[in-house]
Amino acid sequence: MKKKSRERTIAIIVILAIAVAGFVGYGKYTESKEAADAVSNIREVAYTVVKDDIKKSITGSGSLEPSDVRTVSSEVEGTIATIFVEEGQMVSEDEILAIYDIDSDDEDQQYDIDMAEYNLTVAKNDLSDLYDTYGEMQIYADREGTISYLVETGDSVSRNGTLARLNEVNVIKAQSYFTAAQIENIHVGDKASVFLSDYLITLEGKVTSTDSTPVATGSGAVGYEVEVEIEYSGVLSEGSPVRITVENYSGTYVSPYEGASIENDVDEITSPYDGEVDKIYFESGDYVEKGDLLAVISSDDILEEIAKQELTVEAKRLALEELNEDDTTAESPITGTVLTVYVNEDGYVEKGDSLFMVADLDVMEIIIDVDELDILSIEKGQNVTIECDVFEDETFSGTVDSISLSGSSSGGVTTYEVTILVDDRKDMMAGMNVDAEIIIKENTDTLIVPVEAIEKAGNKYVVQMKDEEGNLTPQVVEVGIANESYVEIVSGLSEGDLVYYYEISSSDSESTNIMMPGMGQMMDGGERPERPGNGGGER
Repeated sequence: MKKKSRERTIAIIVILAIAVAGFVGYGKYTESKEAADAVSNIREVAYTVVKDDIKKSITGSGSLEPSDVRTVSSEVEGTIATIFVEEGQMVSEDEILAIYDIDSDDEDQQYDIDMAEYNLTVAKNDLSDLYDTYGEMQIYADREGTISYLVETGDSVSRNGTLARLNEVNVIKAQSYFTAAQIENIHVGDKASVFLSDYLITLEGKVTSTDSTPVATGSGAVGYEVEVEIEYSGVLSEGSPVRITVENYSGTYVSPYEGASIENDVDEITSPYDGEVDKIYFESGDYVEKGDLLAVISSDDILEEIAKQELTVEAKRLALEELNEDDTTAESPITGTVLTVYVNEDGYVEKGDSLFMVADLDVMEIIIDVDELDILSIEKGQNVTIECDVFEDETFSGTVDSISLSGSSSGGVTTYEVTILVDDRKDMMAGMNVDAEIIIKENTDTLIVPVEAIEKAGNKYVVQMKDEEGNLTPQVVEVGIANESYVEIVSGLSEGDLVYYYEISSSDSESTNIMMPGMGQMMDGGERPERPGNGGGER
């Protein structure tokens, strides 16, 4: 029995050995097949050395906020008598925002207080009007059109003097008459078909106005005027004959009269104040869009008038303070804009209640979180490029203002707050989301190669070139700025040189870069922009 048991054990061991050998053999076969497949997908890439811009940057997102926001709180308990400001209004430091209702036992004194309050209100309103006028010295287009200037740079202009005319474009207007029965069923917004008799074409538009005043049309008949508008990029001479048909839910109405095209609107652009044309931004005949800056008027007179009115407001404020008892006014702690008014006139407040929120909107900031691995690359004063989804075709600039020395950890990652000051927010508003790119290093018109082409051999960096016989030869290079896609070449190559590297193309068309035989590790990078020259974009 022992002999048979031993024979059975030996047989099992032999079977297991054969199975293991088969499994190992199959694994090696699979690995060899995968390696062979990979080798078959390796391709050589030739890259022509070009000059382009390169930068290394760190990005982050945040919201635009005022850097200085103050809350004005009540220092006394009482009733708010008068509020002098509204949300969105600009105020100066120490300007009176509101006064409390403090009754005086002396009727004459109370009358003086009431008059002082009134005088202060009038003075502030006059100053606000001057500020508005000064803001209008930069003249913008109210709509699209073609501009025709009547002045030149350096010309003197008077208040309400005509500077230019803005001609309506991309629209054709026409009018015709309809009968009394028809006009009752035609409304603004109805669909209109306009047949251009001279061109034998029909354009679609809409009714823009109707007039129920009868107009004699000859032979004792009367008609009622209907005007239509067509969005069209062509030009139609004024007075060209048309036939208008109006269609709506109640029926189709064909004008029994021949109509005519009419002149497009022309807006006169005037100067808001006496001054001089400082700058003109277009040529006569140019097409402009709504919001385009057309001209700037400069005026020393309005600046002097604003300065005088500011002194007047301050004098009125001091006069009111002298008449009132202590702590009877609420004043702005800074020069800025009133964001929020928390109280109403005749409203009761207790000491410590919030009355107003005032912010300096001229100094806006963005706070972004920067990873601990990148924070040492950030320095105060570095340039920042800012983008906002609301303004897709516009970029803004800023600078790094401060770097937090205390980090915040979450999920094993520590980040530090970096504060960025915006140079000019333009039309961006507080609370808008923005993306910020801090420029760490940047060079323009410099030699670059893909990061995949750079290899490290010992303490040197090399690229692969080819000799006259087509053999790969290493070329030592000095490198500069490196990001995830490209490396700056300081020396060792010239524009137009060819460098070579390999990449593996997988079955799903993705590429994996590999090193040249016998070379060391590839170079690390940073952010990946698109490639220039060989299919590129900005770095």
